[in-house]
Amino acid sequence: MWLHNLDCRRVVSEAWRVVVHGCPMFVLSHKLRMLKKDLRHWNIHVFGDVHQRVKNAYNAVEVIQTFINESGLDAELLNQENMAQNDLLQALMVEETFWMEKTRLNWHLHGDRNTSFFHKVTKRRQVTKSMTLLKDGERILTSQVDIGTHVLN
Repeated sequence: MWLHNLDCRRVVSEAWRVVVHGCPMFVLSHKLRMLKKDLRHWNIHVFGDVHQRVKNAYNAVEVIQTFINESGLDAELLNQENMAQNDLLQALMVEETFWMEKTRLNWHLHGDRNTSFFHKVTKRRQVTKSMTLLKDGERILTSQVDIGTHVLN
């Protein structure tokens, strides 16, 4: 989510440019601590609460659309609605990226272990990839052998 924002590189490079004196391990440790603090502050100011941002954008679109329905079409209102729709779309994309990253985090934490999480994910993938029935004209194929033969033919 952060990497899609152009300002992220600036924050990292500014934090990394700070001159710190000491042994290399101390310098690295100190710069990483400063970067963590800067990224937390930047995240709050740039993204804030991602879910609240989606709700606010959705409410803004609803308010403008309600106003359009009550007062009629107006070029300025249509322009405001278009901008609000774009804000909502952007907020939804950020939220989607947030959830995708959260999923990957869970996968990295639990996926390689022999856990129930790993088995659930694997089973869900198998179910979504499998074909349980296929309609061939009026005939319905339900066995995996019949479906495989039909597809190969």
